Amino acid sequence: MKKAIILTDILLLVVFAIVPTVTCETTDGNILYVNGSGQGKYSTIQSAIDNASEGDTIFVFSGIYYENIVLDKSIFLIGEEIENSIMDGSNSENVITITADKVTIRGFTIQNSGDIFPDAGINISSDYNNISGNIITNNFYGITLIHASNNIISENTISNNDHCGIYMSGSSYNIINGNTIEYHHYNGIGMYDSTNTNTITDNTLTHNDYCGINIAISSNNEITGNSITDSNIGIRVPQAKYQNHISDNIFSNNKNNIVKESGMVIYELIIVIIILVCLTAFILFWKEKSQKKITKSKDTKHYLDARGNPCPIPLIMTKKKIAKMKKGEILEIITTDFVAKENIERFGKEKYELIRIDKEGEIFKIFIKK
Repeated sequence: MKKAIILTDILLLVVFAIVPTVTCETTDGNILYVNGSGQGKYSTIQSAIDNASEGDTIFVFSGIYYENIVLDKSIFLIGEEIENSIMDGSNSENVITITADKVTIRGFTIQNSGDIFPDAGINISSDYNNISGNIITNNFYGITLIHASNNIISENTISNNDHCGIYMSGSSYNIINGNTIEYHHYNGIGMYDSTNTNTITDNTLTHNDYCGINIAISSNNEITGNSITDSNIGIRVPQAKYQNHISDNIFSNNKNNIVKESGMVIYELIIVIIILVCLTAFILFWKEKSQKKITKSKDTKHYLDARGNPCPIPLIMTKKKIAKMKKGEILEIITTDFVAKENIERFGKEKYELIRIDKEGEIFKIFIKK
């Protein structure tokens, strides 16, 4: 009887998770159960994901799950109770990384990501996902959408994350609706780098220190019916050539309700500077490579050539490489990024030991031990 009731609840959650405007297709999959006390079929969420098939539902009973999970299959991930089904990233990396399309996540508290860009409670780099009815708190970013389209972010409470509640870059045709987004140091919602044709409606954004909604170098977005209060800027709109539709929003107790930029703004100037720096680094890289061949150290088994890549790419490459290594193995990182030492030291507090850093001209050799 109890299993029948749980099955009915899951099916109802799946139905309510589907919004007609952007379809998240369902299939007749199996139901896998996760119980943190070990009484369910799986003791960890990731083990259930690894054993699931496309279209399956994973039902997670209440408990605290200290995991950094990767969703690489189209599945439904459903928590038993929003306040008691807790995914905790232990202050490391993304709590949830979504690489598959058509994933649904509902009914969780998601907390404690790492504290380096782009660490987030939920990181999305795929399409047609549905993130609804969750609490997302105490992360570096709440949700990041990077080159992600046709996703639904709705009815979540996103609060007290360090930088932004929702960060979007190069992401289009997403719906962000009915969320409460509050208490962030920078933006409630940040939209950057051709984040176009999104719909931002009926959200409550309050106590976001810089902007409620910050739109930069993005166009054709519809920003309507939002309540934006207690921020320095309610909505920051880019210069006139980037046309966005702003209407029927409610503003209260902001220093400025709407700020319209003109000409080349600081953000665009920074982008130009970054491009010039990258171009210079690329030229130096090829010059150095043509003049001198890097000699690999004899006592090193693993190598990572990150030359020519600006911050934070060497760090991201390092994180992926170190994850595949065994404890005690040494990684030699070759980079032209002069801030790599600081970034790698900060990331590696518990991941690895910094052995030494050698400098050969413009080349840095960083040796770390897992």
